[in-house]
Amino acid sequence: MIALLASSAALGQTPHAAAQTAVPSAPAERSESSRHEAGVAIPVADPDWPEPDLPSSGRSLFDFLFAQETAYRITFPFSALVDDIETTLARNGPGMPALKLVLIPSGRSLQRDAAAPEFFKYPRVVAAVDSDPAWADGRSGMLLKDRLYLGYHEKAGVIEVISYNEAAGRFEFQIVKDYREGAAPRVVYASRTLCLSCHQNGGPIFARALWSETNANPAIAARLEKERRDFYGVTIERGVDVPNAIDDATDRANLLAVYQQLWRAACGSNTDAARACRAEWFALALRYALSGGHARRVDEPVFAKIWREKWPAGIPIPDPDLPNRDPLIHPHISARFEPLNPRPPLATWRGDRPANVEQAVAGIAGFLASSDIARIDAHLFATGSKFSARRKYQSRCRVTRGTRHRIAFDCREPAGAGLALSARIYAEPGKTVRGVVDRLALAGEEFVDLDLRGGEGGEDWGASAQRWLAPAYQSNSRLHARLADGNAIAAIAFDWADPGSAFATVEVLGDFAPLRAAISSLSTTANGTDVFSDQPFRRAVAMPALFRELGMPALDWCCVNDTGIADMVAARRDGGGQSKVAKIAIGGADPLFRFCAPCHQTPEPFPPNFLYGSAEQVAANLDSCAQRIFYRLHMWQMPLEARAKTPMPPEQALHALNFDPGDWKNSAELHGLKNAAAEILKSRSETPERVLASGYENLSPCLGDLPAGAR
Repeated sequence: MIALLASSAALGQTPHAAAQTAVPSAPAERSESSRHEAGVAIPVADPDWPEPDLPSSGRSLFDFLFAQETAYRITFPFSALVDDIETTLARNGPGMPALKLVLIPSGRSLQRDAAAPEFFKYPRVVAAVDSDPAWADGRSGMLLKDRLYLGYHEKAGVIEVISYNEAAGRFEFQIVKDYREGAAPRVVYASRTLCLSCHQNGGPIFARALWSETNANPAIAARLEKERRDFYGVTIERGVDVPNAIDDATDRANLLAVYQQLWRAACGSNTDAARACRAEWFALALRYALSGGHARRVDEPVFAKIWREKWPAGIPIPDPDLPNRDPLIHPHISARFEPLNPRPPLATWRGDRPANVEQAVAGIAGFLASSDIARIDAHLFATGSKFSARRKYQSRCRVTRGTRHRIAFDCREPAGAGLALSARIYAEPGKTVRGVVDRLALAGEEFVDLDLRGGEGGEDWGASAQRWLAPAYQSNSRLHARLADGNAIAAIAFDWADPGSAFATVEVLGDFAPLRAAISSLSTTANGTDVFSDQPFRRAVAMPALFRELGMPALDWCCVNDTGIADMVAARRDGGGQSKVAKIAIGGADPLFRFCAPCHQTPEPFPPNFLYGSAEQVAANLDSCAQRIFYRLHMWQMPLEARAKTPMPPEQALHALNFDPGDWKNSAELHGLKNAAAEILKSRSETPERVLASGYENLSPCLGDLPAGAR
C-alpha cells in the first residue's frame, strides 16, 4: 500500500496542494453572462460557482448571538443553550415552544453513525427558530425566524449550525467542536463544498411529511422512551406539529436566496433608476406587510420588466425537501433516500407571472420582523389620526339581539354605498368591551375576521339610543386593518336605537402617504444610496434609515456591524492545520485528491476523512476504506434505477470542480480511481467482483476498524 503513495514526493507536492492546483478555472463558455444571454435558468445556489467558506462580508447570526471579542461563549448543556436562544424570541402560540426541537436517532446527517450502535440512547436533536424576536424597548431584536438551525449530537460533541448572514445575503455553515462538559468549544466555518453536496439550495433542508425519522413517529418515540433519559428537555411523545413547523421554516428559508437574487439584479445596478426601482419595491413590501397580506395584488412594478429581460427562462426554485424515511423500515440509507441525490427544481418563477411577482414583493416583507411592522403601523396611525384627511362610508343595518350581552349587525343598504358588513359587539355590565367583524366589504375590497377593541361609548344598552366606536385590527397580527392602498381604517362606529334605525360608519385615514414620501425621499439621499443599492437587502441598514426619515425613535439594530467580535476560522485551517496532512499524493491516482479531498481530507471524522493524516495514516485509511470506495465509484456505471447507493464523488461536488457529471462515468479520471481502489483490494486478496456481490452494507466499515488516533 505504501508503494501507491510514493510518487508525489518526487513531484514535491502535498496532497492539499495537488487538490488545490488540479482544479481548473471556470471555462469561459460557462460564464454567468453567457448563460444569461442564452436564456438559461440559473439556479440560486449554482454548483458551477461555489462560494468561499468564509464570507467576504458580515457574520452569521450564530456569531452575533455567541461570539465575543476574543472567543465564543456557548453555554452547556444543550438545554441551557436552548434557553439562551429562547429568551430572545416571542412566543407564537399557546402550547408551542418558541424554538422547535425534534429528536432523530437514525437520520441522514453527517453524524448519522456517530452514536452507533446506541442510536436511541444518543439521538441527534434538531432545533429551528420560527418565531419573531421578543419585543424590547429601544432594541430591534435579532431576526432569527427561519434563519437559525442547530443539529446537536451528544456522542460526537458537535453542533452543526446553519444561520443567516444578513450582510452577505447567504446562509453560513458552521461547526461547534468539542461541545462537551468541561471542554472549551471551538467554532469554525465549514466547507461549503462539502455542505452544499446535500444542502443544494445553499440553506437548511428537512424531510417531507410524515417526518418518520423524528420522535413524531410513535414507534421512534416508544424506543426513545425505553432509554429513560432526559433528552435535553425535548418532549419525546409529540405529534407532527413541531416537525411540521420546522418543515415550514425550511421551506421559507429556501426562498431567501431567491428574493436576494431578485433584489440585487432585477432592478439593475447602482443607478438612480435602479434605486427608484428598489424604493418602489420596498414600498410595495411594506404595504403588503402592514396590511397583513391584504394588499397582495400589485400593478406591474419596474422590477418585473427587468426580471423578464434578465431571466427569460425564469429562476429555478431549489428543493429543500428530502424524501420521508422510516428508519425502522429502512435502516440503511439507500440511494433514493440519500440527501446527496440531485434534486430537481420545485418550480420556475417568471417575471411575467403575476403570482410570482406578488411572491417577490411578499418575500422582501419577510426580511422584516413583526415588531418592525408593528412600530411603523402604530406611528403611521397615530400621525394620520391627527393630521390626515378621512374618507367616510355609511350603511343602514338590521340589528339582532342574541342575548342581553350581544348585538349582531347586518349592514348592506343602500346598494352602491361602498359599505356592507356583518358584525357582533359584546358587553359586560355597564360597558361595551369588544366587537368582531365577520365580513366587511369596503370600497370594493373584502375583509374577514376583524377585531374591534378599545372602543368608546356603549355604556348603557338600555338607553333609547346608543353609539359605539372602535378601531379595527387584523385578528392574526394585531395591526390596524388596512386597505390595499395601505391606508388604515380609523374606526368603525355603530349607532342604534331600540326600536328604530341603526347605522354603521367606517372612516379611512390617509396615513400611508407619509411612508411613501419617506421612502421616495430616502431613495435620493446619501442614506438611501446604501439601502437601495445592489447589495443584499439588509434589515439593519434599511430600517434605521426609514425610521429616521419618518421621525420615529431610534433603535439599537442587529445584525450587520461585526466589529468587536472574535475572528472567523475556516474548518480546513482548524485542528492542526496543514501539518496534519500527508506530504505525499497517490501515485498514478492524482484524481483521488482532486475529486475526494474537498470532503475527505478534513480533520472531521464524518464523512470518513481517509485522506487526512500522515503518509502512514492515509495508507491505513485507504486500506480500511477501499471496499466502500470502489463500490461507490462503481455506482456511476450503474443505471440510475439500479444504484443501491449514491455514487461518489456526488454530482454536486463534480460541478464544484468544473467537471461535467454527464462525462464522468466514461472519464479517464473515474477509470483511474477505480483502478487505484482495485489495486488496494488486490493487496488484500480481494476482488472487485466479490466486493460488488457482497452488497454495500456487508462491506468493512470505512475507518471503523481504526482507533481514532490513527485516523
